[in-house]
Amino acid sequence: MAHFLGKGLDLPRYKPLLLKVYEILAPIESSILRSSFVDSFKSVQDRTYFLALREDLRFLNLSLVLSKASSDMEISSAARLAGALYVLEGSALGGRVLAKSIQTHLGITRETGLGYFSAQSEQGFQRWPNFKREIEQSVAEIDYKECLAVALDVFRRFS
Repeated sequence: MAHFLGKGLDLPRYKPLLLKVYEILAPIESSILRSSFVDSFKSVQDRTYFLALREDLRFLNLSLVLSKASSDMEISSAARLAGALYVLEGSALGGRVLAKSIQTHLGITRETGLGYFSAQSEQGFQRWPNFKREIEQSVAEIDYKECLAVALDVFRRFS
């Protein structure tokens, strides 16, 4: 994500980076939505980051076609869901910094291609304490090794 910061950022560099984020997130978000465990975490049920990302791509005239390399993630337990959400919600906290930098360097707004990072900035900061509390309250129910394995898998996809 360091590519989203700094003076070297321009629209020709921003577009492929945003596409890469979409390619990584699409199968993860799809798996989360299909998970029967999504009710386990009430604080994150109204997440709109991914919808905002799709709108950004459409506004910037970018194709929403995924490469064959994209693969779904198995979310077969509350622990696996917690691991995936932990990384995604945690990264939303960084959306604040990225949104400011992108807006400063590219002059785009929430309505003109910055919706994804703006949504992260607004929602992530407010949602994080509640999400963290839900995980802590589920200690007995969550297999932390499984949670950590999925969190690392999601993190690696962004590396």
